[in-house]
Amino acid sequence: MKFREAFFIMLFAVCAGIFQATVSPFLPEPWASFQPVILLLLSWILRNRQKQAMLFAVIAGFFLDIYSPSMGSIAMVRFLVLAVVLFLISKRILTNQSLYAAIGLDISARGSDWLMQAVYSVLTGFFSGAHVFRFPSFGRTLSSFAWDVGIIILVFLIRALFARRFVLPSMRPKSYG
Repeated sequence: MKFREAFFIMLFAVCAGIFQATVSPFLPEPWASFQPVILLLLSWILRNRQKQAMLFAVIAGFFLDIYSPSMGSIAMVRFLVLAVVLFLISKRILTNQSLYAAIGLDISARGSDWLMQAVYSVLTGFFSGAHVFRFPSFGRTLSSFAWDVGIIILVFLIRALFARRFVLPSMRPKSYG
């Protein structure tokens, strides 16, 4: 990985982590569920860039931990584990680079993230003796998934238009051979 590429990944990670920790929770409800860290992590996973995804996960998670109001946040570890799990899923199960694979990977990402937060909540509640379990909002996870699907579809359509993947028959050059 070149220095310039690492610099831009770190810049994106810092911006996404700070946005998700400081701006996103204070937005009105349909906008508050937009969480760019997992979506940007997916973009590097879909491009088969494991080192870049790991770097992004660690830095974005670190900034989420710094700006988190709770003392026991483990976003850095959570996103690093999520990057490894998603990379394994993309290499072993969802091997093609289609729109359906991207949406399936997003379902895996949001579900795994929700599960890790729920397990962390149960473990901290159990070991602290409070026995108060605060599960993450499943409705908010679904609205985050809706944001992700909309953005993934938009990015795939723009990418297909620039790559001329969908060429109409009337636009094809005629061959006289």
